This record gives sequence, structure tokens and C-alpha cells, in this order.
Amino acid sequence: SIYLSLQKLGLLDKMLKIDGNLVSEEVLFLCHKEAYTMKIDQKVGMDDFDPLKLVPLGRNKNSYTFQFDTYENKWTNHCAKLSAGSVIEVIDSLYADMIKSGFCIVRPPGHHAHATTASGFWFFNNVGLAARYAQKNYGVKKVCIFDWDVHFGDGTAKAFLDDPSVLFISIHRYENGKFYPNDPNGDPKVVGESEG
Repeated sequence: SIYLSLQKLGLLDKMLKIDGNLVSEEVLFLCHKEAYTMKIDQKVGMDDFDPLKLVPLGRNKNSYTFQFDTYENKWTNHCAKLSAGSVIEVIDSLYADMIKSGFCIVRPPGHHAHATTASGFWFFNNVGLAARYAQKNYGVKKVCIFDWDVHFGDGTAKAFLDDPSVLFISIHRYENGKFYPNDPNGDPKVVGESEG
């Protein structure tokens, strides 16, 4: 729907479409543990539409009525790696001076994905990978991630909670911890830990 809206407004004609590639293991390891990525490779997509049971993150069962398991099908692993790889392609295009700014329409996006767990329908933390990739490959010293989703980007927040080089700002619905993902780090009083 985002792509179609851009098309309807005539904005696609003003943009350069960048083809995506599958993300490399080396890049995945910037935010995710090797054992986790291996588990995704081995398990995801083996059976169509089976819940991926990688994640008990201690969700509060008293909040809202739905249980968040992360579902997958035979295309999930490929699509998740293509989504993450596409974000990396935009970073490379920025630093190759092909573009002045980038906008990624990718699914799944990734802000609930943790270093070792899939969550909230996400498998890889695309924006976290992009931040770490820009720092490692292009010497970027400071990154600001602004997350305006209705849900707190718990995976991204956790990845950078004690990191002074990445400012993570999330505008989200919290309801005293009763709204998904029920993470106490989504409380407005949490502003980082240690050096973060």
C-alpha cells in the first residue's frame, strides 16, 4: 500500500529504485548471534505456516487478547534476508553518492527482532543492521534511529540501550506497559543505561 500510494501521488517518478540483494551472514552477525541465524536457516520455511517457536520473551498474558507468535512459511527466510539486504543496499548507495537520501519499503521491517529471537513478525532487525553496517563500513560515528510505529521497537532499543553512538527514539503507545510489546524499556522514563 505504501508503494501504491507513492505511485498514485506521482512520487515514484522522482525516485531511483534500487534493487535489493540477500543480506550476508557477516552483516547479520552485526546484530544477531550466529546460533540464531543458523536456527533461522535450518528451521524457517521447512513447513508452511507453522508457528516459529523461538521466542518466549516473557509477554504479559494479561495484556490484550492476542498471543504474538512469529509465523513463517517457505518464503520467510528468503524474504527476511532480502528485506535486510535491501536496507544495506540503500546504505551502500548513499555512500557511493548514487542517492542523497533513501527510503526503504521493506517487509518484514524488523524493530521487534532481538539478537537471539524472532518477535512481532520480525526475524532480523533491519534498522539495527543498517546502523551497525554504516558504523563499521563507513566510519559513521553517530546514528539516530527514529521509530514512529505504534508499538515500541523493543528489539532495536535493547540492541542500543547502552551504546552512546546510537540514539534510539521511539514514539509509541505504552499504556503503562499494557500495550504490546509490554516491555518496561518502553516506559518514557527509560533513557538508556550505562554510557547509553
